Amino acid sequence: MASLPSQHPSLALHLTDRALNPILTSAHSQAQLEALTSLTTTSLTAHAAANRFSLGPAQRIIVEHGPGSPVVLASFLNGADALPHDGEGPAAMNNNYNHTSAASSRPVSSGVAAGAARTADSSVGGASSSARTGAIPDAGKSDDDSEDAAPMLVGVVVAATGEEAMEARRAAGRLER
Repeated sequence: MASLPSQHPSLALHLTDRALNPILTSAHSQAQLEALTSLTTTSLTAHAAANRFSLGPAQRIIVEHGPGSPVVLASFLNGADALPHDGEGPAAMNNNYNHTSAASSRPVSSGVAAGAARTADSSVGGASSSARTGAIPDAGKSDDDSEDAAPMLVGVVVAATGEEAMEARRAAGRLER
């Protein structure tokens, strides 16, 4: 996956978690990184809006303005989809006892995961912390589900023109895998 940007040099690729920590990016400058992060933030806002309007969680958002215009594809990779759905595994076992607090039962770790955990903990305290970090709080998920699941990832692919849309779709598909 790390070679994905070199396989698609004409596309801008960006993969982050909900806390906007870049996991993979093709940005070559701070301005490009900020632009891709802004697109990711907007995509997360649209994802949250779809949940609020009871449309269900969005899987993909495609913005296309016409021939010769840029195409933006945002994919939402939900970590809950990776959990077993047959009542087995960690999700079923964790439902057998009560959680006292999501923050107190979360293990402490380092690196990117710790930053995401701190952002999640601070979003429990109020919306002002989410506004400071630019992260979008998780809407519509119970604490039990979000603790057991891998974090949702957001992949953004930008093609300069509509003619590159097929290549952008292929790159988005590879990001999703």
